[in-house]
Amino acid sequence: MNEDEKKLRDGLADYEKRAGEVLAQRRKQTLNDLLQKMVREIERLKMRQDSLEKQFNLFTQLVTRNDRNSTISSD
Repeated sequence: MNEDEKKLRDGLADYEKRAGEVLAQRRKQTLNDLLQKMVREIERLKMRQDSLEKQFNLFTQLVTRNDRNSTISSD
């Protein structure tokens, strides 16, 4: 193998190594982006759950109050 071929092979090896590093970094960034989206969605769902729980509690209070009033008025 002459000097030019060696330089070309070394250059190609360096290029392939760098390309692999760039791809790995892009995958990592993509995974980080997806993870951040998932965290935001979980936080949104928790807030929605809290809201629904409050609505349910208010509803059950109203139903309970209405049941008590119905029982009192029917006596």
